[in-house]
Amino acid sequence: MKRANKNIILKRMVNSEQHMSKLTNSYRPMKTYFNYIILLLVLTITSCTDVIEVDVPTEEPRLVIEASIDWDKETSGNNQTIKLSMSTPYFNSNGNEPVVGASVRVTNNTDGSEFIFSDQNNGNYTTNSFVPVLNNEYTLEVILSLIHI
Repeated sequence: MKRANKNIILKRMVNSEQHMSKLTNSYRPMKTYFNYIILLLVLTITSCTDVIEVDVPTEEPRLVIEASIDWDKETSGNNQTIKLSMSTPYFNSNGNEPVVGASVRVTNNTDGSEFIFSDQNNGNYTTNSFVPVLNNEYTLEVILSLIHI
């Protein structure tokens, strides 16, 4: 009887070792995958970088016009804004310089009506008398110093 108990105990130990072996083998691919991710992260963080100086050609500043006819649903569309600025070099962190003192006019090409935009002294030109008409064409005229665009 004692021998039979020893055989049962040995069989249980062998079965539990086989079970642990299966668990360990199924865990290995995940562990390998995790190790690859860690290795990739370490290589990415510690990889070499070279500073490259880019020679960007400089140009004369140009007039930048930001204009569109904005007509929100259930509004008359009378309030319109046009923004004028001068371009700046690429690496300039100050942004574009606002243009003040320009003359801005929009003309409806269909009926000839003109809308004069007022200078707000911050690069914005506004009007509250604009009358938008669907499917009409408009002409924007900006006069700045001796420049006519």
